[in-house]
Amino acid sequence: QSGGRSARPASERAEMHQWFGDGAYALLASYRGVGGRLYDQVVVCERDDTEREENASYERRAGTPEEAREALIASARAARLPKELLDVAMRSERVIEVGAHWHDIGVPWTSPLGSMVLLGDAAHAMPPFLGQGCNQAMQDAWSLAESLASEQTLLSATRRYESSRREAVEPVLQKSRFIGWLETQSGSLGTLARDAALTAAGKLGVAEFIFVDGAVPRV
Repeated sequence: QSGGRSARPASERAEMHQWFGDGAYALLASYRGVGGRLYDQVVVCERDDTEREENASYERRAGTPEEAREALIASARAARLPKELLDVAMRSERVIEVGAHWHDIGVPWTSPLGSMVLLGDAAHAMPPFLGQGCNQAMQDAWSLAESLASEQTLLSATRRYESSRREAVEPVLQKSRFIGWLETQSGSLGTLARDAALTAAGKLGVAEFIFVDGAVPRV
């Protein structure tokens, strides 16, 4: 994340750019923060077998800021991501490393008596590839509030919430998982197959359907 003067051309700051690299997916966007300060944000999602912390508190990457920045740049270069992204990465002031793990949502979201309940990523950690983490969490909150208002007991309300949201979340979760698997293919054959599949999905309208369908409220 870089703040202050954007490293991006003024004509592109309102745009979000995405790339598929060798074993990685990347995103570049600019946002206004506190006091109207402009922030560039670089996201590199890479596939590897290294066990990483999920870093729920979003702490900075270990090491000095310079070391963290160099590690980010090295990952981007290894994935053969473009100069446009590297130029912004080289000015990063804050680097955060987050491990994205697959979690089985089969575990209960509510306690036996209904006095405790999980929502959002605590209940169904959403892979980042459809941008649905916040959207699904808000739908959870709406569904829980609606159930609490309409059911006679706390237990029946939380059970109704869990039942209805499981049914809605599961397809989105699986789609996001598949998209992440596809977007982070590596090697000459893997990237060729990915590019062909995504090109075909775009032309046939499949990609748009998946993303729009995931964003449709189901509460």
